[in-house]
Formats: sequence, C-alpha cells, structure tokens
Amino acid sequence: MPNWCVQNWILKGPKDDVQRFCDTVNTCLTQPDVLPNDFGKYWLGNLCVAFGYEYSESTYGLRGNFDPNGDQIATLCCPVPDETPVAPTPVDDDTAEIRFSVTHAHGRSDWFEKMVDEKFPDLKVAWKATDEFGNFHTCRNGEAFGLKRFEAETWGDNGEDRDFDNAFDAAAYLNEFTSKTDADFDKFTPEEVELQDQSFWNKLNDWNERHDDDYIGFCKWEAA
Repeated sequence: MPNWCVQNWILKGPKDDVQRFCDTVNTCLTQPDVLPNDFGKYWLGNLCVAFGYEYSESTYGLRGNFDPNGDQIATLCCPVPDETPVAPTPVDDDTAEIRFSVTHAHGRSDWFEKMVDEKFPDLKVAWKATDEFGNFHTCRNGEAFGLKRFEAETWGDNGEDRDFDNAFDAAAYLNEFTSKTDADFDKFTPEEVELQDQSFWNKLNDWNERHDDDYIGFCKWEAA
C-alpha cells in the first residue's frame, strides 16, 4: 500500500483563467471515464484527457485524484473526494482564485504540476504537500498559506501549536518546552533545528519515547 501525498493548492489570477480551469475540471463529472478506475470521476487520468493530453499508462502522476476540498489532509487511505463541481471565488473585479487538493501515491503528481504551468502561465500558483507520516513538508509560495519555516505541535499540560521564522526561535521554544518537565534533557541547538540532521531526530525521538504525555511533533517546510 503506498504512502498518500496530499497537496493543497491555490490558483489565483485573471478570473477568465480560473473559470477555464474550473470548467475543465467539472467536465470530468459528466464525461465517461477514460478507463475503469478506483478513484472516481475526479481521477487524474480523467483530468489528463480533459485538459487536452493523451492518456498513457506510462505517464507518472496519474495515480490519484482531484479533490474540491482545499483543506484535505493526508491519511493512511486515499481520501475519497466529494464529486461536486468547483467554482472560482472572486477576489476583485478582475481576479479570482480556486482552492483544492490533489492526492497522489507516494509523492506529488508531476503531471498535474506541469499541466498547470503549461496551461495557466498567468495564474499565481501556491501549494503545500506532505504525506500521512510527515516524511516531507514541501511548498511553493508557502506564504499564501501563512506558512513559516518551522512548525511545532506539542501535547500535554503545556502543549500548543507554534510556528517560527527561524531556527533560533524554534530551538528556544523546544528547549523551553522540554525544560518544564525534564530540566536535564539535552538542549536542541539552532544548527540541529536548521539542518534537521540525524542528531536532531535522535534527540527528538528520544524525548518522544520517554515522554508519552508530552509528545513533540516538528517539521520544517522546504521550498520546491
């Protein structure tokens, strides 16, 4: 069974271009499937043909689906999207945007990313992607989602969600959190946080193994 990558998208720009994107996606709901599949009408193989490409089993990036839910999250199974039409959201008289997600096996859909760049060069593209195990956290124009470079999610009496622009602030927060229940725990350094090297993960895993009630989740967003 593959890992499932969910990529949350924002397309923003000329309203005619956003409308054209939505209209093309929506044709998949009424047209016959290109092939029998387990992904439904929003299978990426159907989108491939809808956007004017020739379907081929050798095309990497079609093992997944489009999802009208812009906030979909990665899970152990491929999320099943609602098969409802999508529509632009007006920004001003000339500009609109559309938010949606794309789920794909193992990693991002190369085909979908290339298609958007080829067919919609005037749209501003933003996306963020991860899988159900958090093996990667990759983004393009992540500021559109309000992303900062580092995110910490902690549990327990002192738990909270925090994000940070730099490794110094992130390390300071981790050290403050751990010192509240274990003053002798080896401190995180900004260099370890920045590099995310083996010493960082060894230290974080050691903490989580010994502190079930004060678990720390941590990630660094990397620009694609």
